Amino acid sequence: MDKRLLLSEARLTSAFQMFDTNGNGKISFEEVKSLLNQTTNENNDELHQLIKEIDTDGDGEISFKEFKKMMKMLTWYQNKNKIYILNLRGFGVLG
Repeated sequence: MDKRLLLSEARLTSAFQMFDTNGNGKISFEEVKSLLNQTTNENNDELHQLIKEIDTDGDGEISFKEFKKMMKMLTWYQNKNKIYILNLRGFGVLG
């Protein structure tokens, strides 16, 4: 997958809007939790820590500017029909 295509403004906006379900221009803890289908409180501390790492202005939510910066810091690569994401926390797999 071409990183330039993945990080196009339109794609970033679309991805951001998927998280920003109330349309206020910020991604809250509850919106992240809802999107990840977290119905229990067992991963709350990890989610709060993740948001804190991305939230550079300290308001407790993720703005579009912070979201774009985070996405551009990720390293993506594809291997055998899976897309791997590498960041400071480790690996994640899409697809």
